[in-house]
Amino acid sequence: MAKKEIVLDLAELNEKIARALEYAVFVVDPLQESIIERYIQEYPDFARAMYIDYTERFLEFLKHKARHNEPISISIMGIQRGGKSYAAITLHAIMMLLRGFLPDENFIVSDKNEYLNALKAPAEIVHKKCFVIDEDKTAVFGTGSIARKHKLLDVQNIIAVNAISTIWIRPDEFSFSDAQYGLRVFGRYEAKFHDRFNWQQESVEMFKQYQQKGGFMSEAEFKSVVSDLPEASMISYKLYKSGKLSYPDFEFIEGERRDKSKIRLTRFMLYNLQESAKIGFPLGMVYIPPFVDLPELFPDVDEFEKKYMAKKMAWVNKEQSCQRDVIYKEKMKIARNFSRDPKFNQLKSRPDRILYISVELGSEFTKNDCEEIERLAKKIIEGFWSDADLKRIIGE
Repeated sequence: MAKKEIVLDLAELNEKIARALEYAVFVVDPLQESIIERYIQEYPDFARAMYIDYTERFLEFLKHKARHNEPISISIMGIQRGGKSYAAITLHAIMMLLRGFLPDENFIVSDKNEYLNALKAPAEIVHKKCFVIDEDKTAVFGTGSIARKHKLLDVQNIIAVNAISTIWIRPDEFSFSDAQYGLRVFGRYEAKFHDRFNWQQESVEMFKQYQQKGGFMSEAEFKSVVSDLPEASMISYKLYKSGKLSYPDFEFIEGERRDKSKIRLTRFMLYNLQESAKIGFPLGMVYIPPFVDLPELFPDVDEFEKKYMAKKMAWVNKEQSCQRDVIYKEKMKIARNFSRDPKFNQLKSRPDRILYISVELGSEFTKNDCEEIERLAKKIIEGFWSDADLKRIIGE
């Protein structure tokens, strides 16, 4: 993996987010709005956290962990199409850059099983990397054993030694009991800049003139060219006077103007899951832009999005065509390997073959798993499936 070629400036990122918040109006559906109102009324901790911006502290937390080579586990929860995945990739990019690596779509995986398989890669590949588990769900282990379902707990030494960080995404609840912090979606902002400001052609010319002269408009002059909303006028004048709002930052479009550096935001409530993995303790709000609005964090953000969406569609297509039962695909692959094993083929009795499989695979597989693999291996030896059939089933 190449070392980073991009310098991550957290102060600049925080400023960009703060600037976007000046105009942000977060839209939630009516039911979610009712839920938020109920939480505010009944839970004082939630009401307090709802009005505290934890973004800067959260990003500093990521930086602190990276500096000390400590792994981070974050769980993201929220409705579909709420901006979870694109915000998670932003966090992936930040965490990778903080550790000296470029964002890499190869570390965005579909589920726990793919994640566990990825951990088997050589240490130099996974060391200090950040994985995004994009489609976490309990059913991924389906018919597998209890030991299999708890396999995540057995790889904590691998995660700790290699400082591997994880971002888990799930719509209905926080994932994985060992996640340190949870982010729950509470609205996404996509309002256009000119929803709050009404820029006219003469305003553009006035900005040009003042910019060329190197001076500033008076407050009265400035108010005369913005909308008649007092709060918008005062906010815009303060930004203009501080140098954060100047002519070069704007693009003229159809008689109106929008901020070229404007970013969208996904609003999350940050929970401390170390208090309670199911509920968590609300700390404050964290605002994360979708990764496509931060091209400075990627060598080629359009290419990254293209590769990510191709992976996403491949996952969806496999789900829809019923080709996604990873447990049976894995069992079939193991059975094929045993069918080619000379020692396995020398064993005459079924109990001996099951015992051999159990010894080779270890405690991760139950007796029922081993019995099923033995039956599959025997069918393969008998020629029930051709090589073409096996490749199709396994997905090779």
